Order: sequence, then C-alpha cells, then structure tokens
Amino acid sequence: MRTERLLIPILFHPTNVLILDDQPEVLSSISQMIDINTPYVTETNPNQALSYLRSHTYRRNALSELLVQRGFDVNESEVAESFQLTLPRLLTFLKSFEHYKKVGVALIDRQMASRDGLELCQEIQEDGLLVAHGLFTAQTTSEEVVDAFNRGDIDFYLPKKGLTPEKLNACISEASWKFFITLSEVLTGLIAHELKPLYDEQHFKIFKKVCQQHNTVEFCLWDSSGSFLLLKAEGQAQQFFVRNEADFTDCYEIAKNNEAPYEVLQALRGRQQFPYTKNALGYLKLQGDQWDDAMISMEKVPGREWCYAVVDRPDIEAFSFKRYFHEVWPKP
Repeated sequence: MRTERLLIPILFHPTNVLILDDQPEVLSSISQMIDINTPYVTETNPNQALSYLRSHTYRRNALSELLVQRGFDVNESEVAESFQLTLPRLLTFLKSFEHYKKVGVALIDRQMASRDGLELCQEIQEDGLLVAHGLFTAQTTSEEVVDAFNRGDIDFYLPKKGLTPEKLNACISEASWKFFITLSEVLTGLIAHELKPLYDEQHFKIFKKVCQQHNTVEFCLWDSSGSFLLLKAEGQAQQFFVRNEADFTDCYEIAKNNEAPYEVLQALRGRQQFPYTKNALGYLKLQGDQWDDAMISMEKVPGREWCYAVVDRPDIEAFSFKRYFHEVWPKP
C-alpha cells in the first residue's frame, strides 16, 4: 500500500549518539549498554553539549544544497531556468568520513543540577537543530514529559528504571531512522510523485530485508526509479537496482531499434530481465548481441509495477564506517 508517509530515507548512515548526564557514573553505565558498533559522545555539561550539537548536526537543507543544481533549458523561443537533481553527487559525500561525525540522536537527562533537560530539548527545537532528541526520565514518566512528546518538543523518552541494552539500542535505532526520514522529507516532498517505491509498504519490507541480508549499514538513493547504493561496514558497495513499468517500456523500444536478440526482447516484455550498466542509461549504446551480456534477472515486487535486483559494485569506493570507527572515532 502506498502511503503519504516517506518510509525509506534517501540517505542513511551511522552517526554519533550524544549522551548528556551530569553524573559521570550514569554516563558510564549507559555507554556500556550501547551497541559496540555505535559511536557515541558523552557530556556532563549541558551548555557544552548544546555547543557540540550546533557544530555537529545537519542543516535541514543539507541534502538540497548537495543534490540540487540550477540550470537553464534552452530552446528556439526562450530560455527557461530549471533545477536538476544530481543523485550520484552523494557518492563524493560518502568518500569522506565527515558525515559519520554528525550527531543523529541525543539522549538528555531530565534532571540535572545546572539545567532542566526538558528546557534544553525545547532550546534544541527552537534553534532548529536537526537531531532526534529525547529524555532520560526518573522512575515514573511525568505528565509534563508526555505532553512535551505530544507537542513535538522531544522525539522520545526513556525511563531509567528497568532500562536494558535491548531497550536502549532499539530506541537509538528507531530514532536514527526517523532522523534520516526527517532530513529526507525536506527534499522528497517536491518529487514524491517520482519516488513511489519509497512510500510503498511492500517495497519497504523488501528493501529492509535486502539490507539485513547484505549487512548494509548505509545507503543513498541512486536514481529516480528508486535504486539505492548500499554500503557494508567494510566499504563494499552494492546496488539495489530498481526499474519500473515506464523503464521497461522505453528500454524495449530502444532494444528493438538497436537490433537486440529476440530472447532479450521477450525478457523485457515479460519483465524478467533488464540491461544493467554502470551508467544508468548505458544500454542506449548497446547493439545487437551486446544486449545479451548486459541482461540481469529481475524480481517482481508483488502487486507493484516495478522490479528489483541486487548487483555488486566493486568499482565504487567509499570511506568505510569500519575504518572511521577504528581510525577516527572518537575524535570530534
């Protein structure tokens, strides 16, 4: 079912978790619960924590600044200004380790001697800092905290009593995903009609399953059909290759005009295979039997008008999260 809600962000990667508590022993206890593969920063001073967030969070327009370029369409009668979305520019972004330094989730103690945690969360909200932030609460959750959650002043809250590693890491994982959804929505709202798979629940389930099967820790949208570049912690790249009904129809006509073999045409008509080239439109140059070598099997998304495949991309290099984790973290 297609929803009005974005289900898959156009960018996702590991980020730091900021933990703020004015009691060092509490920080030590909580940090020991965090998954060993999750980088984190601890802080006892609320003002320093706020300063750190101001220098280590994404701006809301970060993706549009990176991906949207102004251009001009020229024809015989007029020159029209246009804007182009250049998704592969995300790759240059991923070749650096700076994005791993960003804070995506902040855990803030409710009761601190020098600062009320809820007031700090409200200041984070007022400053427009893009970070999923929540409160550690006392043994019971107060009505004030619940009201703050309902107002959107905080994104989540965690009672300290009964806190387990499973609860903590599940909360961090969910908050991180929602953080990247929020970051993506600034851009995707304008092109939602072109990105139907990202709003589709059936497609979302398949995408999550593929990411789990291939140990994907970060990904970015690769084209307007809904393909994604997937990266493992060690840096190996794969492509979640998606093609829709319009892609198959256009490709069939091109293949027919370029004298593709009969078997290729039948595979395109049956939505069983599609030509895969490193360049998204590389098949435009294929002639005759060259089509055979480019064809890969595609799986149909049940009940949908698009298909997918997973393709290895050894040609793509990125600064791996594992390298960051061992060589850079926890340097600010």
